Amino acid sequence: SNSTIADLACRASSTVTMSNKELFVQQVKAWQKTSPGHKEAWYNYVKQSGSPNFDPNRHEVHFLQEFIQRTEAGSIVPEDPMPIPLSGSYGEKEQLVQGVKSWQRMSEGHKQAWYGYVKDMGSEDFDPNRHDESFLQG
Repeated sequence: SNSTIADLACRASSTVTMSNKELFVQQVKAWQKTSPGHKEAWYNYVKQSGSPNFDPNRHEVHFLQEFIQRTEAGSIVPEDPMPIPLSGSYGEKEQLVQGVKSWQRMSEGHKQAWYGYVKDMGSEDFDPNRHDESFLQG
């Protein structure tokens, strides 16, 4: 009867792993759907691993988990988060400011990425309204 208990334990742990994987697959898919830039960031992450497979279902749990952790930490951010206007006007600066604000709201990692950018540019002012267009375009 010991083998039966071992079988059950094994089956139970694989069930847990499957549901964990499913959870991460859903998170990755939801992240990709946020914007084309988000999808591109996932593609880049997959390409850097040497895999040609963009389907999250075809990756191991640890690979998916690492991606989600990096997005939350801000080390993986969406590609080209804001369109770059060609000429300057008040309306376009307002669009950039709103773009930065909505980007920051996506996650703590996004907010930290903005803070990091501001600091890298030699500023401590995190309010996008207080920066000019060239600063906001990065």
